[in-house]
Amino acid sequence: MGGAEFRLFANMSRAGLKRVVLWQGPSGFYFLCRILNIGRSTDELKIIVTDSDSATGAMYTEGKGRFTSAELVSLQAEVSYHSDGTVLLKMPSYSQRTATEYRNPSGPGVRRVPLRDIRDWEPFARYTVARAVRYTRALDASVVVAETAPTFGGAPFACTFSLGPTSLDEPAAAAGSADLRVRGVAQGLDLLLRFEASSYRGEVVRLPNTGKPIFVCNNVLQIVERRIVASPS
Repeated sequence: MGGAEFRLFANMSRAGLKRVVLWQGPSGFYFLCRILNIGRSTDELKIIVTDSDSATGAMYTEGKGRFTSAELVSLQAEVSYHSDGTVLLKMPSYSQRTATEYRNPSGPGVRRVPLRDIRDWEPFARYTVARAVRYTRALDASVVVAETAPTFGGAPFACTFSLGPTSLDEPAAAAGSADLRVRGVAQGLDLLLRFEASSYRGEVVRLPNTGKPIFVCNNVLQIVERRIVASPS
């Protein structure tokens, strides 16, 4: 993956930023995420990893190895980094019958570095891809395409999202990784997507009540702390 090339279809401003990150495989384009800056007077970033046209959804779980019946199911899953440093997993609802759910894995009220105070690369989320999702829409000015597919021979891979000052070079990377840098996602900040091979091949999860084991192999979105980049195993 070293030396991968990335093509930017448009150079967009920070205000109202909307980007779609895809990679190109042998059978077409595949969806990775959607990057938005939804702020008005302040920068408010979100990354959406589900695509409505692909009929995928998301399930929020706490812990590993067992379903508890308290899982949250949503058509959309996203992680947001707010101007005050709050980093949240979000399961939005577009129905009056259900409410949007937020989770802060670090604890209620716990914040990271505010966006305006970031001085070094700040990893905040990791997305492990075990199942590729085809992208069927037309390519427009919001699309960023990875010319070299980060599929590592078809095996699962992980993408770590980090924010850092526009003036900084990318941090040192392990051999075999590849970077995509999206510039100007917030005032003075770029978003770095680092692709690396992953050992994740799915996991056995036990059902509530019966304890019956089932095997699941879904993509995993998780919030990570700075310098903590362990992927699911």
